[in-house]
Amino acid sequence: MDCWSSPLPLHDEFEKLVIRMNPPRVAVDNVSSRTDTVIKVDSANRRGSLLEVVQVLTDMNLSVRRAYISSDGEWFMDVFHVTDQNGKKFVQDDVADRIQQSLGPRASSFRSLRRSVGVQAEAEHTTIELTGRDRPGLLSEVFAVLADLKCNVVAAEVWTHNSRMASVVYITDEETGLSIDNPDRLAKIKQLLLYVLKGDIDKKSANTAVSVGSTHKDRRLHQLMYADRDYDIDDGDSGSTSDRNKLLVTVDDCIDKGYTVVNLRCPDRPKLLFDTVCTLTDMQYVVYHGTVIAEGPEAYQEYYIRHVDGCPISSEAERQRVIHCLEAAIRRRTSEGIKLELCGEDRVGLLSDVTRIFRENGLSVNRAEVTTRGTQAVNVFYVTDVTGNPVKSETIEAVRKEIGLAILQVKDDVCSKPQPHERGKFSLSGLFRSSSEKFLYNLGFGLRHSSKPRLKLRFGIRRGCCATVTNMAFTETPSTSKVIDSHLHVWASPQEASRFPYFPGQEPTLQGNADFLLQCMEEAGVDGALIVQPINHKFDHSYVTSVLKKYPTKFVGCCLANPADDGSGLKQFEDLVLKDGYRAVRFNPYLWPTGEKACKLISLTYLLMTNKVGKAIFQRAGELNVAVGFMCMKGLGLHISEIEQLCTEFPSTVVLLDHLAFCKPPINDEEALVFSQLLNLSRFPQVHVKFSALFRVSRGQFPYLDLSALLSQVVSHFGANRVMWGSDFPFVVAECGYKGAKEAVHHIANEISLPLSDLEWIMGKTATQLFQNQLTPLKN
Repeated sequence: MDCWSSPLPLHDEFEKLVIRMNPPRVAVDNVSSRTDTVIKVDSANRRGSLLEVVQVLTDMNLSVRRAYISSDGEWFMDVFHVTDQNGKKFVQDDVADRIQQSLGPRASSFRSLRRSVGVQAEAEHTTIELTGRDRPGLLSEVFAVLADLKCNVVAAEVWTHNSRMASVVYITDEETGLSIDNPDRLAKIKQLLLYVLKGDIDKKSANTAVSVGSTHKDRRLHQLMYADRDYDIDDGDSGSTSDRNKLLVTVDDCIDKGYTVVNLRCPDRPKLLFDTVCTLTDMQYVVYHGTVIAEGPEAYQEYYIRHVDGCPISSEAERQRVIHCLEAAIRRRTSEGIKLELCGEDRVGLLSDVTRIFRENGLSVNRAEVTTRGTQAVNVFYVTDVTGNPVKSETIEAVRKEIGLAILQVKDDVCSKPQPHERGKFSLSGLFRSSSEKFLYNLGFGLRHSSKPRLKLRFGIRRGCCATVTNMAFTETPSTSKVIDSHLHVWASPQEASRFPYFPGQEPTLQGNADFLLQCMEEAGVDGALIVQPINHKFDHSYVTSVLKKYPTKFVGCCLANPADDGSGLKQFEDLVLKDGYRAVRFNPYLWPTGEKACKLISLTYLLMTNKVGKAIFQRAGELNVAVGFMCMKGLGLHISEIEQLCTEFPSTVVLLDHLAFCKPPINDEEALVFSQLLNLSRFPQVHVKFSALFRVSRGQFPYLDLSALLSQVVSHFGANRVMWGSDFPFVVAECGYKGAKEAVHHIANEISLPLSDLEWIMGKTATQLFQNQLTPLKN
C-alpha cells in the first residue's frame, strides 16, 4: 500500500515572501458593463495562479462569458466577465476575498496523481477514489458494497468517458456519522471495491493508495481519468459523430514568439473553462496569454502555452496528446442521457436501493452528482439504456413509480443562457470599447504605431459575442441585376456516392446535393452561383463537373488546386479548365505538402503556396483567364506575404479572398493590424473580396450586423465592383438558412446606408462581370 505526502519545495518560502510583499489585487466592477460583472485580478505570477482563480469562480457557480489572460514575466493580470447561473450580474460580496485567499501564501492545490482506489480520512468524512472500466450496473455494485460495510454515502460525483469510470465518494460510519479511520476497516473497503472494479474483463489493473491532504473534487476527477488514460482514442468510443463535429481542438506553433497556440471550439456549458485550464495545468503546461469567448451557444478559447520548462511543444506525438487530452477533458463532463433528479429524506442505503432499481430496469448511469443538504438527499443522475441509447419513456415512468413519483423527477438539462447584447459598431480608432479592453490596452496590448505588434494574439473565436436583432421588418429593394452566389459547395448525396465517392474521412454530415441547392436557390431568388470544389471529394471533381455540365448557364466551377510536386496537379488544373470549363481555382494552403526548407522558415505549410508548384498554377491561371481564390482559414496574417508576392509577380491573375479573408471584427491590436492588411491589398487591382460565409466571420447572431463597419471599409477601399456576396452553402443552412444568408447582406447594407447601385454589384454584378461568358447575363 503506497502512501503519498507533499513536502513543500525549498523555493516555496521565497514565493511566500514575494506574495506577502506584493499581495494579489482583485477588483469587482458591476458598473462598466450592462450585462456582466467584470473581475480584474493582478498578482505575483506563480504556477497555477490562473487555475486557482478559475476554480474559485467555478465553485461560486459563476459563468465566464469572456476572459483575457496575460501572465508573462513576474506578474499576471487577468480579466473575467462573469454572470450568475441565471445570466445576471452577481451580488456576492466575498468573491474578491476568496480569490485573494486562493492566491495567498498558504494556497497550494498541486497534488500528486493518486491511483485507482484511494481512501482518505478527514475530520467529517472519509474520501474514496475509484477508477475502472465502466459497465452497466457498476455504480449499483459499488454503493451496495458500501451499504453492506455500514458506510453511509454523504456525497459523491461519478464521471464516465471512453469506457472508463472515475468517482470521488465521501462516506461516514453508519452508526457514529463520523469519518472512518480504522486501518483494518479501510483495507477491507478497498479490497472489496477493487474486486468490484476489476470484474472479469478489466484490462487495466486497479491499485490502492492512501493519501493525506485534499484536492479539489473536480480537479481530482480529471486527474484520475487522465491517469487512467481515458484519452486513448483506441480504447473505446471517443464520442459520437455529431459530438466530434461540434468539438474542435487545434494545436499550432507560434515560432516567432516561442509559444504553442491551442484553439478550441465546442458547445458552451458550465465549468468548461475550468476543465480546459485544469487539464493544461496538470499536463505541466503554463498558460501565458489567452482569451475566452462564451457569449452564445458555442465557446471559443485560445491559449498561448509553453511547458513548465519554458519550451513549446516540439513533437507531433506531444501535439496529438494535448489534443486528445483536451477533447477528453471536455467530453468527461458532457452529459448524455436523461437527467433524473432525486430529492427526498436521506437514509442509509438510499443510493444502493436507487441504483439497484436503475440496474434492474436496464438503465446505465453515465454521470452522477450526489449531495446531502441537512437531512435531505439531492441527487442527479444522467441515464441511458445499457447500449447508450435514449431510455424509453415507459421505462422511466416505471422507475419513477418504483422509487416514488414525488421524489424522482425528470429534468430538462438546459442551461439558462443570457441573450447576447448589442455592441457598438467597429472602428479602428475606437477599437477598445469595454473596460476590460481598455485594461488590456494599459497592459501593452493596445494599438501601436509600430508595424510589429508587441504580441501576436490570433484569438480563435467565431460567433456569439455580438448583437441579436429583434422586431426587425425588412423588404428587399427591387433590383435589375441577377443575384449570383459567389461561394457555395455541392457534394453527392448518399445515393449518388456510389458513382461519386467521398474522400475517406471527409464524409459529409449535411445535405448538399445539387437538387437541394436548386431548391434553396429558387426559394431565395438566387439566379446563379460559383460552385467551389468541396473537400469532401477532395481532388475528384467528377460530381461538380457533372453539375456544371447539366446546368451550364447557371453555375460556374471553381476547382481545388492539387499541390502535388510531381506536376500532376498542374496537369489536372489545365484539364479542368480547358476540357471541363472551370473558371476559378482555390488555393487551400493547408493542403500543401510540407518541405524541409519551408519548415525551417515557419511552421508547417505556411509560405509553401509560393513554391514551384504554387507559382506554376497561379501563373497558368492568369494565362487562362482563371481566378485564384485563397482560403486563409487560420488567419490572413499567416499568408499575407505569399499573396502579396504572387500578386506582384503575376499581376494578370485575378485573386478572390474567400470569406473576408477570415477577418473578424477586431477586438485587439493584432486583429486590427490584419484587417488593415486586408484593406491594403486593394492596391492590387486584380484582388477581389468575397463577403461570404458571414456566420463564420461574425461574432454575433443573424443578421450579423457587427460586420457592417467591415463591409463599409472594404467597399470604400476596393469599390463595390470588387466585392461579391457568397453564402457558403450548405453550411449556412444550419446557421441562418440559405435565404437568410442573402437577407443578411441587405440588413447590413441598410445599416450602413449602402447605395443600391453598390448593393447590386455585391449581390451579382461583380461575379457576372468576372465570369461574363458563362453566367446568365444581366436583366434587361
